[in-house]
Amino acid sequence: VDGFNFGSFVVAVIGAIVVLFIYRKIKS
Repeated sequence: VDGFNFGSFVVAVIGAIVVLFIYRKIKS
């Protein structure tokens, strides 16, 4: 259960970073 939660957390963080990167790239 802990491993699954950690995996989901990592995916969420990476997803947020990717979205932020794409947003900044489109804005500029």
